[in-house]
Amino acid sequence: MSIVKSAQRVLEILEFLRQLKPSTVGDISHALHMPTHIYTRLGDWNGVIRGNLRAAQAALDYPAGEHGEFVWDEFCHAIEYLVYAYLQKHDYAAAAAQLQRLRTTPRLEPSFKTAFHLMSTQARYALERRAWNEAAQIVPRQPTDLNWDRFTWPEAIARFARGLGAAHLGRINDAKAESERLNELEAITAKTGEELFARNIRVLRLELDSWIVHLEGQEEASISLMSQAAELEESTPKHPVTPGPTLPAAELFGDLLMEQKRAAGALAAYQHSLKLYPRRFNSLLGASRAAKALGNAELESQYRRELSELIH
Repeated sequence: MSIVKSAQRVLEILEFLRQLKPSTVGDISHALHMPTHIYTRLGDWNGVIRGNLRAAQAALDYPAGEHGEFVWDEFCHAIEYLVYAYLQKHDYAAAAAQLQRLRTTPRLEPSFKTAFHLMSTQARYALERRAWNEAAQIVPRQPTDLNWDRFTWPEAIARFARGLGAAHLGRINDAKAESERLNELEAITAKTGEELFARNIRVLRLELDSWIVHLEGQEEASISLMSQAAELEESTPKHPVTPGPTLPAAELFGDLLMEQKRAAGALAAYQHSLKLYPRRFNSLLGASRAAKALGNAELESQYRRELSELIH
């Protein structure tokens, strides 16, 4: 079955669920959330928001733990998808509100999902807004009551955000320190047999290293590293915990090439990113800027229209 047919089938199921009485499905958090994986891959941000607002609320009705002492990590899962979708719609206030909601909810289930979403939402909120100082100030391994030695990929996401933020601020030594930690986390993860997690950490390390050598004036080396990151990301299955990469490697490739005044290559990279991850705000914005740099007013206007449709 093709991806399109699979997506259509899932959406048919969602429509069926909508037609049921609220009491029938209104408290099934996972059922409310799962179709939004498809919406995310299609770039239907309103669908993602609609489903996960309901899923997050429903998750609160089912405590976790042997004695019901924790908030179920399905709540955290729905919140990340909300943060991601609001960021793509350029609704920073709504994204911030969901991030704050997650960070101030007590007694979160001490699971991998919770650790992932606590780190990933912070990284996304800073990086999607290009708030480099905020990214550089993210504190890894928080809260301290989680066993972070078990959660290497979530820590790696925080380290990557810190490193990329530092790199954009010109703090190359700080960026290199985060790269070294990413290398350690990758090695630790590989030893545990978690190859999918190790691959995701490797992508982050390659992306950060690419930006570091770019700052050092090694343009061809930076392109090589980012190419490796993009190829590895594309060949790595997406883990269901995440709505998508922390930042798509193809989009980062476009950013890098724009920095290097290679607008034609940047445009191709942004266009590839949009094929993989449709209707991402920063890929559309990057493509529009690259088209402008190339003097292609018609293409620039097309991407500007898509951006306008995205935020309304």
